[in-house]
Amino acid sequence: MFVVTMFFPNLSQIVFDQGYYLNDHLKNVKNLLDTLGLIDIEMQIGISDTNPETLPQYHAITNLKFHSIEDIHNAFIKTAKEIISDTSIFTNSKPVFQISKIIV
Repeated sequence: MFVVTMFFPNLSQIVFDQGYYLNDHLKNVKNLLDTLGLIDIEMQIGISDTNPETLPQYHAITNLKFHSIEDIHNAFIKTAKEIISDTSIFTNSKPVFQISKIIV
């Protein structure tokens, strides 16, 4: 199994609408990717750094799980513009992406 992880940095002057991210963006991404091999979505909201008094490095982290790299590439070729457009509704942050293979 493979995962696309999107990290939304928590930098100064970054706007991040948690309500839209959790309520609308999740549904939009799921609707776009469900028929293109998406297995599961995990969405996480940052609470703190290791020091509970310190802000988290990321506002949010999203994991999109797929069976194969080919499924990932196919899904994003078809939906990237829509996902990026939807992302711009809830944040002015540019997410950092990573594709990984799940080992355990």
